[in-house]
Amino acid sequence: MYTVKFSMKALERLLKIKKIDPAAIVECEKLLNDLKHKHFGIRLENKFNMDLSNCYKIYFYNRKYRLVYKKEGNVIKIVGAGERRDLKVYKDVFKEES
Repeated sequence: MYTVKFSMKALERLLKIKKIDPAAIVECEKLLNDLKHKHFGIRLENKFNMDLSNCYKIYFYNRKYRLVYKKEGNVIKIVGAGERRDLKVYKDVFKEES
């Protein structure tokens, strides 16, 4: 079983999504609960001059949003959340992690 934690930036992004799209957060909460029991994200790569190969992504809400997380032992740390548009969620994570 994993413990799920959040970076401050990711939590802020999720709160913004909640204001804009409350139904998306309901789906996200279910994903987070599932993630406590099984790590199932897609590993990111080194693309667009951003090495995020130590992170994973999960799509939610009809693939409109992404959660980006790192797996550290039995801890899943959510480090990013948001839309993929213009790679913003990935750029934010890369900036925070660099």
